[in-house]
Amino acid sequence: MTPIKPILVAALLIGSIGVLVSIRSRFVVRTGVLLLTMMGSALIIFPDAANRIAHSVGVGRGADLLLYVQTLSLVYILSALYRRNRANQAAIAEVVRHIAIATAEIPFSDRRAKE
Repeated sequence: MTPIKPILVAALLIGSIGVLVSIRSRFVVRTGVLLLTMMGSALIIFPDAANRIAHSVGVGRGADLLLYVQTLSLVYILSALYRRNRANQAAIAEVVRHIAIATAEIPFSDRRAKE
């Protein structure tokens, strides 16, 4: 085993533990993180497996296959984050509108006219 492999596996485990600690209730996400950690560890320890998988799906190298999968994952994650951000912005705007209406005051010139 090359010296970099234990370092990479340890870094992957530390990152995964950090994600698992921050995500407490989502079973599907936790399971996905655990599966990705196991797959990542296996591909770090056995890099030829990535090449075999890549050849079986018609990609030249395992590194290329991983790059394609990461690119697709990144596009999906960014689009999901964008949608969530837009929904949060709309919700915040609605709350701000309600607060502004609830705390609105009559201007001083209008108060004098009513007296």
